[in-house]
Amino acid sequence: MKVTFKQWACLDDPAMKDTVTEVHFDVIQEDGRPVIDDIHRVGDGETDSLVDEMNSIIKGE
Repeated sequence: MKVTFKQWACLDDPAMKDTVTEVHFDVIQEDGRPVIDDIHRVGDGETDSLVDEMNSIIKGE
């Protein structure tokens, strides 16, 4: 699932205020309910994984 929003809409800087942030959600079925499995932030044409980032933090990397 892809979501876009204006993350910086509350700023006074017009250049930042109008930027659109994109986030992708991996949604799976768990016990018959849809749940978010991972969140991917999109920037400069690349995506990352919040799950991978949290696992790296847990491992102390």
